[in-house]
Amino acid sequence: MDETEFRRLCVDALEGRLDEPTRRQWEQLRLADPEFADFYNRVAMAHRALSTRLASTGVSVAGRPPRISPRWFWLLALLAALVGALAGALGMDSWIRHDRNARAAQAAQALPAPAAGNTLAPVNRPAGGTPRPEAAAPANQPVAPGPVLKPDPKPAPKPEPEPEPEPWFVLTRAEDTDARVLRPGANEYAEAAPGAGFWGGYSLRLGRGSIELSGGDCRLVLSGRAELEILGPRSLRLLRGRLALRVLADGLALRCEGAELRLATGDFVCTSLRGLAEIAVVAGRLDAELGDDRASVGRGTLLELARGLPEQRLDAQAAGALAAECAAMTRRVLWWHFEDGPGDCDEGAVVEGGLDGGHALQLDPTRPGAGSGRFEPLFAARGTMRLRAWELTDAASIEISARAHLAQGIRRVGMKVPLPAGSGWRMIDVDLSGLRGGRHWELPGWVEGANYSGLQFSVPPQPQDRLRSFALRVDDVEIYALR
Repeated sequence: MDETEFRRLCVDALEGRLDEPTRRQWEQLRLADPEFADFYNRVAMAHRALSTRLASTGVSVAGRPPRISPRWFWLLALLAALVGALAGALGMDSWIRHDRNARAAQAAQALPAPAAGNTLAPVNRPAGGTPRPEAAAPANQPVAPGPVLKPDPKPAPKPEPEPEPEPWFVLTRAEDTDARVLRPGANEYAEAAPGAGFWGGYSLRLGRGSIELSGGDCRLVLSGRAELEILGPRSLRLLRGRLALRVLADGLALRCEGAELRLATGDFVCTSLRGLAEIAVVAGRLDAELGDDRASVGRGTLLELARGLPEQRLDAQAAGALAAECAAMTRRVLWWHFEDGPGDCDEGAVVEGGLDGGHALQLDPTRPGAGSGRFEPLFAARGTMRLRAWELTDAASIEISARAHLAQGIRRVGMKVPLPAGSGWRMIDVDLSGLRGGRHWELPGWVEGANYSGLQFSVPPQPQDRLRSFALRVDDVEIYALR
């Protein structure tokens, strides 16, 4: 017999209408389960109250009346409805209690087991016995909610490892050398192989041979018995040896024998040997500071890093040897020096008064530019390539233009290049990836693998003097790729 059938038979049991086997089974359930007994007591109270009410009116509950008077019919129907509502309410209350007990049992199973050796029995279970029935809560009291179990917190995700920062300098080439590197916090030098990266605080030491480094908008070659310390992304200290640099952007800082040097775009060779140091400006400019002494020198100057910062001009032979030393870091693609005539240049005139008293290419005022107007390719785009040239003009900027031979046709490309401040011959060194094409410069001008022709130099309208016509001379034009 289940719970539903037990409740349905409660009124029949009260009125004695159950047969003997059913009554015994019903009686066993009532005595075994306190909830069943509680439900029976409530039904009995309701039945007793109804019997008393009907007895006062002369109506019998247990027996079937032979005939019911119509005036009592509606009263009996109302009482029957009240009894049904009360039975439904009691059934709902019993279901709520059953659900609460089931939830409490599930929560108890989720709790950790008591530690070994704990002899304390639960409150509702005597040691070694069966559980005691819980006392039923009064009918007019709200049902106490079961324990609320918080979900286990999600484990915190493991932090992703931070990517290693880009090295400030990378060793790109080593020739017959025993180069070693001392890392910050290390006590011994370790071997330095091509591809190794270096950051602030790293020191490089050579006993022989040479190594080439790239980074910090420069290329440099350290050779001989040398030692170099990396101070920052664009800051170095030469302790001894020989250092050749090609600087691609203004502002590289170099320290040597107490002197603070600020290098502009250009080529430099610095030597430090047994306390004596000097730096040669092959191309570009530098500013030097040593104690209270200051100096600013340009191309073709040898500056001694000693008291007073004495300087002297480089002779042609020494300047050529130093230029070749710096050029070894590059691969030359195109070279116009105009000492043997115009070469590939059919726009402009070759005149005297070039760099170092040589020859240069002069812009014809009636032509749009000076350089090559031919359609024969001069060079092909292969990776990163740069253009270096010397300009003599009063304008603040120049324009470089060329033709890109693409599969869809020829595209005119160009770029405007500001000139360094100052007067006289000024050098530019630009990345050709800055070339742009299209009417509004909206198209890329540097296309990998494309051939280029018609390289020319001109003076664009100047913002401060748009109506003035500027003269322009160009010398030592070089297109190169870094090794």
